[in-house]
Amino acid sequence: MRRAALLFMMAIFFILGLFPLHGFARASSVNAMTKTFARWSGQEKSDDLEEAKRLSFEAVKLYREGKHSEAIKLAMRALEIQERASGRDHLDVAVIVNNLAIIYQSKKDYKKAESFFLRALTIKEKALGPDHIDVARSLDNLATIYFLRKKYNKAEPLYLRALAIREKALGPDHDDLARTLDNLVELYYIKEEYEKAQPFYLRSIAIKEKGAEAREAVGKVDSRPIPLNRPRPNYTQKARANETQGIVLANVLVGIDGRVKSVKILRHLPDWLDFEAMRALFQVKFKPAMKDGQAVAFWQKVEIEFKLR
Repeated sequence: MRRAALLFMMAIFFILGLFPLHGFARASSVNAMTKTFARWSGQEKSDDLEEAKRLSFEAVKLYREGKHSEAIKLAMRALEIQERASGRDHLDVAVIVNNLAIIYQSKKDYKKAESFFLRALTIKEKALGPDHIDVARSLDNLATIYFLRKKYNKAEPLYLRALAIREKALGPDHDDLARTLDNLVELYYIKEEYEKAQPFYLRSIAIKEKGAEAREAVGKVDSRPIPLNRPRPNYTQKARANETQGIVLANVLVGIDGRVKSVKILRHLPDWLDFEAMRALFQVKFKPAMKDGQAVAFWQKVEIEFKLR
């Protein structure tokens, strides 16, 4: 298509050379040809955008099929075409870049994922402004890569900034805040900064308890949730040093998919073992509660034992 456009322009100059025009006639001829070329170029750009969209769609499809290497090849072709058609800083470029980052994250190539997530963030900040909700999503994505690469000090400010953007845009109790709050809790757990984790944990629990699934949890069921695994909780260094033992009693919200949606501690243990109990509980997979032949959300009491071995 581009070669054809070049030949078209060459033809303009060739024709003007064979049939020289003067004054208004020459200007009118050039203008008409230029308009024709502009329409041709616009069609070329439109074709490029459609091709980039098609390749990007196919790349996502391959990714979902687990064909990551093939998905990357198509996504890179889509990116090249999209950049040529709309420029390197267009939001549609950010979409493809973000997709590439997700694919590399799935391949556990965190270094390349970091590079693409960072570029997506930069484009969105420039196009949308630093406080847009889409910027918060990119901040979460990049922070998660830093977390996976154990760059905890780089992840923390990004999670905090994403939280601040969501609070400003959505309010302090919106469901979407729970994800970032949980990310911060997990980060502080890993760093054993339990005092920092606690307020974010309590906010997350409060939001989830007001969520739709929590509201739909039923009081009476035909069969209660049945745990399918029993993850062993970790000891904190302080609890091990103090030889703390005992049982944490919790009320857990088991969703219709059998996953724990929320945890509320009813009986506590010191030395931050409550939080280790919560971490273990979120890893438990249940057969969900049943009522009238349908899976339903249900609050279930669960004990987590801490015993030194």
